[in-house]
Parts: sequence; C-alpha cells; structure tokens
Amino acid sequence: NSFMDHSHHNHDHHHEVGNGKDHAICPVMKVPVDKKVAEVKGLVREYNGQIYYFCCNSCPPKFDENPESYVKNN
Repeated sequence: NSFMDHSHHNHDHHHEVGNGKDHAICPVMKVPVDKKVAEVKGLVREYNGQIYYFCCNSCPPKFDENPESYVKNN
C-alpha cells in the first residue's frame, strides 16, 4: 500500500502553484515561476514596491518597456 501513502504528492493540483511562498506568477507570460530559480537567473524586477519574478530571459525586457501594462492585471 506504499503508493497510497504518496497520494498527497499529487502534482496535478496546478491551482496550488503560485499560492506558496516559493512560487510567483510571471506578469508577462502568466505562468508559475520558482522564485529561487528566478533569483539565481536574475529574472527579478521591483516595481512600485512589488517584486516580480519572470519565467525566462525574454520577459524582463518586455516588462521594462511597459510595466504598467503588466502590473495592472494583477
């Protein structure tokens, strides 16, 4: 019955991602981002006192060009 013990490790719960302290939503692509990974890659921006995390290298430049268009949706 060992496989039953791991039922709480179900990775199909996508709605839980982004609610935790370790994840954020990329304001450009609207996908979950691991904060630690984003920080290591330098994919972090601060805007109006809010910190934003990005999923890839192409997102921060888009955010920098027009941050208002991304932040107002949050």
